[in-house]
Amino acid sequence: MRLPSTILTLTVSVISLAGALTGQARIAEFMAQNNLVLADAEGDWPDWIEIENTSAGAVDLGGWYLTDSSNNTTKWQFPKPTVLGAKQRLLVFASGKNRAVSGKQLHTNFKLSSGGEYLGLVAPNLNVISQFAPQYPPQFADVSYGVDTSGPGHFPKPTPGKPNGTTQPVIGDMEYSPLTPKSADPILVTAEVVHNPNAPPVSVELRYRMNFGAESKTSMRDDGLGGDLRAGDHIWTGTIPGGNTAGSMLRWRVIATFSKVIATGPMFKSPTNSPQYCGTSIADPSVHSALPILQWWVQDPAAAGTQTGTRCAVAYEGHFRDNVQVRRRGGSSKNWRKRNFKFDFNRGYPLLFAKGSHEAEEVNANSTWGDKSFVRQALSYETYDRAGVVGSIAFPIRMEQNGQFHSVAIFVEQPDERLLEREGLDPRGAFYKMYNTLTSATSGVEKKTRTWESNSDLQALVSGVTLTGQPLEHFLFDHVDLPAVLNYIAATVLIHDQDHVHKNHYLYRDTEGDGEWRFLPWDKDLTIGRNYFRQYGVLNDILWADQDPASHPLYGDRYHRNPGARWNRLIDACHNTPRIRAMFLRHLRTLLDELLQPPGIPRTALWYERQLDQLKKLLDPDVALDRKRWGVPSWGNQSYDFATSLLRIENSYFQPRRRHLFVTHSSNPGGIIPARQTVGVKLVFGAIETSPASNESFIEIVNDNTEAVDLTGWRLDGGVTFHFAAGTVIPAKESAFLSPDPRAFRARSSNPRGGQGLFVIGPYSGNLMPNEAISLYDASNRLIANIGGIAYDLSSQSKGDLDLKVSGVAAGSRLFILFSADTRHRLACGPLLGMGMDALGTLTLPLNSQPFHVLANNSGEYRFSARPGTLPRQLTVDSRVLLLDFQAKKLLTSRILRVTF
Repeated sequence: MRLPSTILTLTVSVISLAGALTGQARIAEFMAQNNLVLADAEGDWPDWIEIENTSAGAVDLGGWYLTDSSNNTTKWQFPKPTVLGAKQRLLVFASGKNRAVSGKQLHTNFKLSSGGEYLGLVAPNLNVISQFAPQYPPQFADVSYGVDTSGPGHFPKPTPGKPNGTTQPVIGDMEYSPLTPKSADPILVTAEVVHNPNAPPVSVELRYRMNFGAESKTSMRDDGLGGDLRAGDHIWTGTIPGGNTAGSMLRWRVIATFSKVIATGPMFKSPTNSPQYCGTSIADPSVHSALPILQWWVQDPAAAGTQTGTRCAVAYEGHFRDNVQVRRRGGSSKNWRKRNFKFDFNRGYPLLFAKGSHEAEEVNANSTWGDKSFVRQALSYETYDRAGVVGSIAFPIRMEQNGQFHSVAIFVEQPDERLLEREGLDPRGAFYKMYNTLTSATSGVEKKTRTWESNSDLQALVSGVTLTGQPLEHFLFDHVDLPAVLNYIAATVLIHDQDHVHKNHYLYRDTEGDGEWRFLPWDKDLTIGRNYFRQYGVLNDILWADQDPASHPLYGDRYHRNPGARWNRLIDACHNTPRIRAMFLRHLRTLLDELLQPPGIPRTALWYERQLDQLKKLLDPDVALDRKRWGVPSWGNQSYDFATSLLRIENSYFQPRRRHLFVTHSSNPGGIIPARQTVGVKLVFGAIETSPASNESFIEIVNDNTEAVDLTGWRLDGGVTFHFAAGTVIPAKESAFLSPDPRAFRARSSNPRGGQGLFVIGPYSGNLMPNEAISLYDASNRLIANIGGIAYDLSSQSKGDLDLKVSGVAAGSRLFILFSADTRHRLACGPLLGMGMDALGTLTLPLNSQPFHVLANNSGEYRFSARPGTLPRQLTVDSRVLLLDFQAKKLLTSRILRVTF
């Protein structure tokens, strides 16, 4: 049962107000769900806190604290000085950005919870000056909370930086049931009305409408009758009668009338960026599909197909969004009969997709009018995903418009900060949509993030790729995320994208991290053989798989241009730097073997063909409806229906593409793509610098082979951990330098450092200690190399004797030496957490229990011997020596052996 916010507010705010009156400063107002009220200097919309100086004199907040935890009162500190004049107010953004510089916009290292939590202002002597304790009540979108002359409450009209207005009632949480109503079902709607208990509403009214019809209304009640669960709990209940049309949308809003004010829910603060109604869709039992279904209702369908667009409502996988902007998207596709659509959701009300695991404020429903096979976009994005390229989620959907079948479309997630964060990239990085071949930082560029900055970072990249020789090589190794870039280019070769060198991609720079650049893919319609030709345009049936230079493995550089003679300067810089080209070709071969697969593999084992079969089965019923409504596209050969087009992809693209890449450009004389990488190829550790207090530590991995080695999926384990990203390749006779901070490594004052053309990757996790064990494993978990750590020698002459020696540890180190006779499992002393039951007891033995629990001597060694006949002969055991840090409660390192006595 929900605890009404009204009751919780009174309990919390009396305590808060009492605390606020004890000092010169107080928390006067805050907002924990900011969508429309106040943006920070970077264009973000974080939570905010307003501090008011209640005294007649200035107060310096320097050294004071803000916290959202009563157990950690020094969580974030104001910079010195932070002077607040008499009766003045200061805004602090609770963004998590952690910025505390005097005279500049302030950001805490925490965010506020809209569900309610502690919030306090603490003096330097750790006295709590103002607080909302034990927690403030649940908060609502664009409604602030704080105090006025009469006490605490909500402010539907927030006043950040200005004197507070008067607290007013608000409509809180609104719910309904059943969640998937059928035509005959009455719908029970509840709304929490948050108000002063001494000033109840005069009336509460539920207004509802089906589709775009007129509103109807009914009274809501809080008397425990007519479906209301409990009288006087401030949860009001109303019923929308059944009899609604299947496939329609039903929307509602709540109006609470008080003696002097009216509260509405939703508040509908902006006609272009907030919902006017809550709602749901009425189930249509005639609709059956294996595809996810996106329903949308629009009053003017023609307006939705324009560049300006209109407003609509959307339901997807049980989630409803009202007053959404919809418009046509695309350039060359603007006149297609079946349009591309872009849905732009209101800030703070994103669409939940991928079974609710991800959110997007902007999504695309791409038309299949230009693709008779219906699968190119989904299959291309799946290729990127399987290759490990950061990019959009994309999949086919069924679209229903105004309760009727509309089309089969391709759902594509819009690249934005949410995508970056989902993919593990810093959303504060620089993000550009590109419409040029990297020849300009201003023309043909849309900057999506960090818009308060200039494009000087992009200009540096534009200038950098025009360098030649060694300066270009050093620039690329220091400023480009080579594994990510090479992985993107290689995956793009597999899908034969002819349209990405001059547009249809994004560039991202990890501005506050390593500073490196990478590509992100976009708009994958001209792929898997399709091309743009000046005489035909986009809509043509010509398929290319082996037409060089456009089909060449090095496509995209100045020597291998698209049909429009365009080439990309970053791709060209990589391909025409011999070391990097060798890295690229090695990784291209890895993806060819894993995804495209060589000629001669049985069809049932081919990944792409299996994908085509699955998509056909999934799409068949809905494609039939699509063809019934829209017909076969009226361009090219109209005998190419869905099934035929899938066969053409298989026979006219994938088969010749395999021959072209595996034979023409690999095994034939003059082929440039190397042979499959040798299984178990050996690498070794080179120089290792340990400096635990500094980010200048590094681990060198040396490739002493005569060919480049692809480390995709490999990992480093031991004292530090690292997983090698897709596209990580060490050139022949060269090294990779692993760092906890690549930017710090490049800034080193001594060699190795930046500016030397070194391949630097990271960051790895953990602090590297002297002589610490490190192991390198390949993608199949085979041990490739190891170094450092404890030296552990355990030997026997098989006469029941034992000679044991441990070395390489600090003097006086505490050692545990475990034995297990259970050797049925992987070598690690048995099945339980790597230690057999017969070894666990060792951990409880007192110190100096030889040879199990002992101390190393002053030389960092320990020795133990047992005479012949001491142990049962032919006994095989696993043994492990453990070096433990008891203060930090962690395993520092260990060594494992198996021996027969």
